[in-house]
Order: sequence, then structure tokens, then C-alpha cells
Amino acid sequence: MKTRFWGRIGLSMAVLLFLAVSSAGAADDEGAKVDESYILQPGDKLNIKIYPEDEYLKGGTAEISSEGNITLPLLGKIGVAGKKVPDAENAIADLLNNEYIVNPQVVIEVLAYQASSFVVLGQVLKPGTYEFPPGSKKLTLLKAISLAGGFSDIANIKKIKIVRKSTGETLDANAEEIISGNSADIEIKANDIINVSESRF
Repeated sequence: MKTRFWGRIGLSMAVLLFLAVSSAGAADDEGAKVDESYILQPGDKLNIKIYPEDEYLKGGTAEISSEGNITLPLLGKIGVAGKKVPDAENAIADLLNNEYIVNPQVVIEVLAYQASSFVVLGQVLKPGTYEFPPGSKKLTLLKAISLAGGFSDIANIKKIKIVRKSTGETLDANAEEIISGNSADIEIKANDIINVSESRF
């Protein structure tokens, strides 16, 4: 029993070390560059610049509506939700090029991101609701566990359930397999609920 206990402690320490290193690396990456895979969504606030600009065709600030649109002078409503920033820039530039300006340049800056969150329950050190890092919707299971303080001493890291509210499905995850490289880490989506089971001796 004593050997089993210390074996579990060793595994827990290894898991916490792995999560800490992964989290530190993620922070460095996020500080170095913007997540180009970010998908615009309703509630995001944008600053739009159009070159060349005149008194009728101007950029400015706009918030993506619940329908996924922004509104610009002369162009009216433009659907941008669900697009990456470069794709939204190209879509607006194409509309301008077809009607008003030859070879226009459009630059979009995201001023504020619509907050998205996920929930971590069960055997972690800090259960609760957590927000995705600003400007990113890419987060893996292990990074989500790291944000929640890591696993508790009595966590069964082989039995983790992820309830995906967006689709109604439930995913089973095994953190030991992910850490060992035998399984791929699972991407966490907005509104996911992660539940880490308790180990039964």
C-alpha cells in the first residue's frame, strides 16, 4: 500500500510538472504573436481602416451583431462572424473593389473580444469557470486543467469527461495517455464542462 501511495504521489508530481511547463510555453507563445486562427464572433469590437478613404467611404469602430454582421457606410451590412480576420479584410476589400475603389486595402484590428468560458469540476485544485485567453479559442484539455491549478491528489486522471454543450455530446479523456503521447490532447470548446473523476482505492 505504501509503495502504491508514493507511486501515485510521483505520478501527480509528474503531471503537475508537465502542466506547468506546458502552461509556461503557451504563455510565451501568446505573448509573442497573435493567434491567426482566431475566428471572429458576435460581440467582438473591431476597428476598421480603409485605404484610400474619403468622406463617404470611411472605416471606424463596429461591433459584430448577434446576427454576425457589421455595418459600414455605403456597403451596409457585411457578414464577418465565422471568418478569420484576414478573410474578413478580403471580403470587405472585394465589396469595395467591385463598387467603389480600385485595389482597396482594408485593415481590421480587434479592440475587444467576446469572452468565452469553460467549466472545470471535480478533482482539480481550483474548480470553477474560466475564460479563454483573449484573442484565442484554442485551448487543450491539459492547459485547461493547468488553469484550474492541476489535478488533486485523489484525481483519477484516466477518467475525465467533457460535456460539449454546443453539440450535446460527452467525450471521455485519459490524461495519462495524453501525457505519455499515446493519445492526442483534446481541444476545449466554448461552454465545455470538464469533470475530473475521483480515484477509488
